[in-house]
Amino acid sequence: MRRIFENRMLFSILILVLFVIISAIIEPNYSDPRHIFTVVQQSAPLIVVTIGQIFVMLTGGIDLSVGSIVIFTDVFAASLIMGSDERTFFGIIAALLVGAIFGTINGLGVELIKLPPLVMTLASSIGIQGVMLLYCGGFPRGGASKILKFIGSGRWGIIPASICVWMIGLVVSYLILRKTKFGWTLYFLGANRQAARTIGIRCKPMGILAYTFSGLFAALAGVLILGYVGIPSLVLGDDYTMASIASAVLGGVSFSGGSGSVFGAFSGGLLMRFVLTLLTAFNISAAGKNIVQGVIIFAMVAFLTLQERKGEI
Repeated sequence: MRRIFENRMLFSILILVLFVIISAIIEPNYSDPRHIFTVVQQSAPLIVVTIGQIFVMLTGGIDLSVGSIVIFTDVFAASLIMGSDERTFFGIIAALLVGAIFGTINGLGVELIKLPPLVMTLASSIGIQGVMLLYCGGFPRGGASKILKFIGSGRWGIIPASICVWMIGLVVSYLILRKTKFGWTLYFLGANRQAARTIGIRCKPMGILAYTFSGLFAALAGVLILGYVGIPSLVLGDDYTMASIASAVLGGVSFSGGSGSVFGAFSGGLLMRFVLTLLTAFNISAAGKNIVQGVIIFAMVAFLTLQERKGEI
């Protein structure tokens, strides 16, 4: 039992399993495999956004612009694809490129101009929303193609196709973070940036790339949402900033940086989606959901901080 508490990801998986069991007791329909796979399908964008958020949090930063990037790329991809299968690939690549550019701008502001991550990403979030409104005039147009709709909402039997997207994202991200110099550098930056500079690590380019990955994954989430809903929306990405931070923390990623696994995006993102789905079933308002997410972040950070002070992590 102590090992579970010491391993943050195992701890979050334990919470996830317990929550699913409790949910099934409260609402018997929650034990239906089809319902579980539906929640997993709805979790895909959140898991993907959380993967990107983890890249930034490992460096000790935070990205408050992911929600705006999700919305913008949703609208942008829809306007390029226009329901055409032939334009799907171009629309997806263009949206991912735009997301990566937004992320890079965040990284440049944080690493070169030395703005606090909170300030830089909040400012860019507001700016991206303004650019989006100028781009679409307040009325998004276009929509998802049949191919994209299958990726976002299609199934093989009861298994959602979108599972493949976040599974690939998790595996690729794991390999980047654990098997490359860039990945280990991100952990080093979060643990001790000054020491990283002392031994000759180029901190600024690595930090910028972390934000680039965050923007890229947020854009991928926007594309998945477009595929799931079928039409662009100006509001569906609003909740992803707070939810991605909560999911990363639930997955065992430290706010101070240098600690955590990208697989925490799976356990944390899935748990967060189950929580939000249950709150929706009980007709909890958006304000109530935000309160719950805030409490979750506070509780997990407080718990992990106390554990670190005791030297148990």
